Amino acid sequence: MKKFLALGDSLANALSGGRYEAAVVEAKDGQIGQSYFRERLWELESGLMRSPADGWDAVRIQTEGGEDFSRSALRAMHRLALVMYLKNPLIKRGVKVQSQYVFGQGVNIDVQKSKAAGLIWADFWDHCDNRRELTAPTRLAQLERKLQIKGNLFFIFFVDRVFGNCQVRELDVDEIEEVLPDPLDASKPGYYKRVYTAKILNIETGRSTTQDRVEYYPDIAYNPSFKPRTIGGDPVFWDRPMMHVARERITKIGIAPSEIFAQLDWAKAYTKFLEHRATVAAALSRIVMKFTSATKAGVDRSRKALATTFGRAKATGEDEAGTAAHLREGSNVEAVNVKGATIHADEGRRFLLMNCAGFGFGETFFGDVSVGTLATATSLDRPTELAM
Repeated sequence: MKKFLALGDSLANALSGGRYEAAVVEAKDGQIGQSYFRERLWELESGLMRSPADGWDAVRIQTEGGEDFSRSALRAMHRLALVMYLKNPLIKRGVKVQSQYVFGQGVNIDVQKSKAAGLIWADFWDHCDNRRELTAPTRLAQLERKLQIKGNLFFIFFVDRVFGNCQVRELDVDEIEEVLPDPLDASKPGYYKRVYTAKILNIETGRSTTQDRVEYYPDIAYNPSFKPRTIGGDPVFWDRPMMHVARERITKIGIAPSEIFAQLDWAKAYTKFLEHRATVAAALSRIVMKFTSATKAGVDRSRKALATTFGRAKATGEDEAGTAAHLREGSNVEAVNVKGATIHADEGRRFLLMNCAGFGFGETFFGDVSVGTLATATSLDRPTELAM
């Protein structure tokens, strides 16, 4: 049995509570089909054996009997997209360019139905709390960036039915556990299940405590004749309807994946390509001069004669750039001859273009204006505008 198990299977067996070894034995004995065994082995290798160093172990493509991702996979995807936005210049540039094009000149809304409707809309749009949460120009651009990164926006509307006021609050997608369909029409959203941990401040002690909560909110367009007060014992807030904004939904009412998920692979590949080029350049710049002496004393004299700031770094002990190699006669040091095999940094352009394709932008949007002309810029203007 030990001979049959491959390298690393012991880890998979430990993480699966012994089920891995049992599956191997069962497959070897012919009690399950060969195709099923290969499928389970692939799941273990992709889910358990993948190295965390590659950065993708958190996102496992899981489905729940349908076309959509599982909730845990979506959360991992959204976190990964956020990290890449914060640390990768290509992702950050693409996201910011789109938000600047969409909301760079602000938003103008003209209500022409009636003067009364215009006053009601102005009261909502210009309310100080709503400006901070939704309608201010800077907030609109911020929400556009968040929509690209996390793929979803959820808004709760607090309606005062006595005075007619309405205030809006935005919820993070991680708090929404599930979108439940309309019981009479599965293609329409009915309820949003919110699962979160509330922080409660004790005014007397100044200390905060936490409390886990489950709440349901109706969709803003869902208005059934029968309105239950609870679902499964948890409250339903009919006076706080919710609106879901998503552009890349796989299903009609589900939670959407990140809009920039397709670009992450290629942005990371391009970054690695440039890192490897920088590593080679740093290695080649270590030694720029060579001195040869017949004796050790001659080597020591030449070293003292060139005693400058060039040399070994005190903090790390590594050779700094521009150092000299002092060798005895008969010794030699030289860079590896890579003539004809050297990869120029610009040869990674195809990785960059794949990232551009994910955003729907041309190369010029990422800083290289030399590749475009007036004719191509004019012809590509409308498709780019529609993509945004």
